[in-house]
Amino acid sequence: AVQTQSREIEALREAVVSSGRADRSAASVQAESELRDRAVGPSRRSHSDPEGMPFPDTALRAYVEDVMAPRLAKHSRRFEARVTQRMDEHLEEILRSINETVEDRVATHMRRIASEADDRYSRVAGVRGIRHASHASTSRSAAPKR
Repeated sequence: AVQTQSREIEALREAVVSSGRADRSAASVQAESELRDRAVGPSRRSHSDPEGMPFPDTALRAYVEDVMAPRLAKHSRRFEARVTQRMDEHLEEILRSINETVEDRVATHMRRIASEADDRYSRVAGVRGIRHASHASTSRSAAPKR
């Protein structure tokens, strides 16, 4: 079986070379490595099973601390700056809206209070026979002199 697989590998190599392609595609390289792995057998494979050899935690920790941590810090600073800017803009918009609403309500109440005061003054002035200041000047000029 090992000899037939070795012959298959040789036939595959000759087919690649004879087709004139010096650059092999990823599929042909993968197929060749699979054939080689089957020919060599499980005891001599170039890779090991993940359960057979634990991943070195120190290497992973060093990679994360040296390579990934600075990148993550850089991205987190950018993200934080963008979020802070958006929040500031949003809060300014909310405050502007609240200010406009309060100003509109205060103006409405002031107009209502002024209108009520004017109505009260007109009623009081009418009862006492006193005319409103704006009507007094026009009524005096139009009234006949004695």
